[in-house]
Amino acid sequence: MPSHLHLIAGTNGISTLSEILRDFKKFPSKVFIKHIQDEPESSRAWMLRFFENAGKPLKRIEQYKFWQDGNQAKEIIRVKNPPSEKVDLKG
Repeated sequence: MPSHLHLIAGTNGISTLSEILRDFKKFPSKVFIKHIQDEPESSRAWMLRFFENAGKPLKRIEQYKFWQDGNQAKEIIRVKNPPSEKVDLKG
């Protein structure tokens, strides 16, 4: 499936995972939209119109809505007090 991605992320307690995901999505969406605008691609007009129409009903969207809302966050492991020394997994 080329239309999704998997992200493994953690936080140091300063930012929430929600904030990290928001910032992660913000940068590539601007890069992708800029690339679409700059490339002489035959499907450029309908792609930009699609992203623009997706953002119209939402006040928080300035011009284009690139990502779908929501995510399926799963906690993989939670270590409350991680060891401060390296663990030798070979021996």
